[in-house]
Amino acid sequence: MPLLHQKNVRVLGVNLPGFDGSEVIDTENYYEHISAIPAVQSMLEGVATLCEGHENVFVLGHSFGGHAAMHFAGLNHLQQKVNLKGLFLLASAGFKPHKALVPSINHVMWVLLSSKVPVLEKIGKKMTHWIYTKHLRFPDNAPLEYYAAGIVRCASADFGAFRQHLESIKDLPSFVAWAQDDVLIEEDIFMDVATQCHPGPRFAFVKGGHNVQKTKAEVLALEMAQWMESITTSKNKEYTHDVQVLP
Repeated sequence: MPLLHQKNVRVLGVNLPGFDGSEVIDTENYYEHISAIPAVQSMLEGVATLCEGHENVFVLGHSFGGHAAMHFAGLNHLQQKVNLKGLFLLASAGFKPHKALVPSINHVMWVLLSSKVPVLEKIGKKMTHWIYTKHLRFPDNAPLEYYAAGIVRCASADFGAFRQHLESIKDLPSFVAWAQDDVLIEEDIFMDVATQCHPGPRFAFVKGGHNVQKTKAEVLALEMAQWMESITTSKNKEYTHDVQVLP
């Protein structure tokens, strides 16, 4: 974000309730609020209150946040709450479950977490913590709720809605980037999404892992800022779906 701030870009970060010091008000229905579509609807309404109608808005999502960004664009297409100018997808989930997902296990975890039985919910949190830190090799430095929220996001993923929303915003400029050595999501999933979205910048990094927003921050910030400026100044050049491969 600091690199984008240097380019005079106003960045709004969105976190789930309970993270980064935020307060969970409706604790009884917490997991419903953070599931895929309800969370994005709340995000859209929140951004609409912060951005006046004339302000140019670009939405960015990484990993399953890519689904959130697509849902944001699709819901906004119907509701017209913000002046959405473009879509960024970084190492985004796509049209189908990727290799790191095991839908049956995600479903079991979702049942435990949403059971509203304290003992079962506690078991679900401990199991999701194990899955993320031991199986998926996520850092083991976050509260149990962090990993539980990740499972809820996976279990509530709506791939059908993702496809429908993409179809509805095919005229929205898009910017797609990923790394070819991503261990969580297959490159063909990235390619499918990049091909179906509106033409725009496409970057495939030979190395960079799943978190390209961190490992390739300098390159991406520069390219993103230039692209946003070209869109907002109506100097947008003709783009194709061609992919530029970078180190």
